[in-house]
Amino acid sequence: MGTKVEHRGGARPGSGRPTKSKDGARVTFSVMISPVTRRRITELRAAGVKLGEAIDAMVAQLAAQYDID
Repeated sequence: MGTKVEHRGGARPGSGRPTKSKDGARVTFSVMISPVTRRRITELRAAGVKLGEAIDAMVAQLAAQYDID
């Protein structure tokens, strides 16, 4: 008999969680905020608000206001 070759482990094509963003993978960005803003963020998250998406929309609105692409 021949030797049996096992293919276990390693990355598999098409596996993993697909990105939700049409712009590709999300990136981490860190900021300093006031304690009041931090409390509000905590409450918004508890209410189900997706903060990354909300910040993307807010920055897009500000960018349009200042004619930034």
